[in-house]
Amino acid sequence: RLSLVGSEMCIRDRLEREAAELGIAGRVRFCGQQDDVRPYYWAADIAVQPSLREGQGQVLSEAMAAGLPVLCSDAGGMHEVVLDGRSGLVVPRGDLKAFAAALRTLVVDADMRAEYGRAGIERARAEVDIAVTAARHVEFYNRILGAYEPDSSADA
Repeated sequence: RLSLVGSEMCIRDRLEREAAELGIAGRVRFCGQQDDVRPYYWAADIAVQPSLREGQGQVLSEAMAAGLPVLCSDAGGMHEVVLDGRSGLVVPRGDLKAFAAALRTLVVDADMRAEYGRAGIERARAEVDIAVTAARHVEFYNRILGAYEPDSSADA
């Protein structure tokens, strides 16, 4: 069963019509925007983010932290969150054939899903965990402040 979670209401009607035309409407659940997405991660086998435009990829970080293998396009910063062939698969933005082939690979290869899920957890802990991110920001600002030398001539 396919669950679509998110706020892309502008395309929901079209997707519902297409699901009905394909005869799969009973196998697709349109969940809309959710305040707590954790139950959806826990129930999922794969997290998919096919965006054409994307910022940082927070959804992917959350999915990896939940142990899900991920499939995404290379839009925005998503390819920096997901390591292609290690914590998931990254395909060229807008390449539907490549996206379908990658999804098919993840659906049929349970070992790959498990491997990517484990690697995603480790990546989320090491790279995108809030404590790690905060520590990196503090380190960055300390380096900047340490390199800063006030212009003493400005006081004169």
